[in-house]
Amino acid sequence: MAIVKCSECGHRISDKAKSCPSCGVSYDNTSEEVAQFIVKLVVLGVIGAALFFVIIPAIIGVLKIIGLGIFFSKVFG
Repeated sequence: MAIVKCSECGHRISDKAKSCPSCGVSYDNTSEEVAQFIVKLVVLGVIGAALFFVIIPAIIGVLKIIGLGIFFSKVFG
C-alpha cells in the first residue's frame, strides 16, 4: 500500500482508497484489477497451450511405445 496525493486537494491518501476522505473525489481502481485479470488469463492460456501442444503428444508417444496408445491416439488425435 502506497501513500499518494489526491489529484484535487493534495491530501495524502492510500492508493487503495476509493475516494478522498478530505474532498470526496472518487477514484476508480478497476483498471488495475482488469490488468491483473488479463495477465492471469494470458498465463493460463500459455499453460493450456503447453499442455495441449507439448505434454499431451509426449504422453501419447510414451503410451504408444508401451502399447497403450491406440485408444489415446484415437481420442486425442
